[in-house]
Amino acid sequence: MKKIFALILLLNFVVTINSSAQIVNPAHWSYTTEDLGNGEFNIMISCTLDDGWHIFSKDYVGISVPATLTLEKNDDFEVVGKLQEQGELIKEEIDFGGEKELSMYYKTRVVFVQT
Repeated sequence: MKKIFALILLLNFVVTINSSAQIVNPAHWSYTTEDLGNGEFNIMISCTLDDGWHIFSKDYVGISVPATLTLEKNDDFEVVGKLQEQGELIKEEIDFGGEKELSMYYKTRVVFVQT
């Protein structure tokens, strides 16, 4: 009986280890800078998404969470203007049982640009 209990316990442990959830990271981030001259630069933060995933626009207002990027204050630079988005913005009206919402998102890639 002890051997059967030990075997069941061992099998349970092996199954649990093999079936544990994987960490999913569908967004791949990178950044570059562009020298605009006169001491001004653009920082371009790119997000490339795996198939089947999307990221909401920073301007999206609705039930889900919009993209948010925060540059911490630093004496070495000054932020000029507002954060811009570049990419194929998809706008889609969604009906939530009578309540309609305009969803705004990117499916494959978006570049956030800040001067």
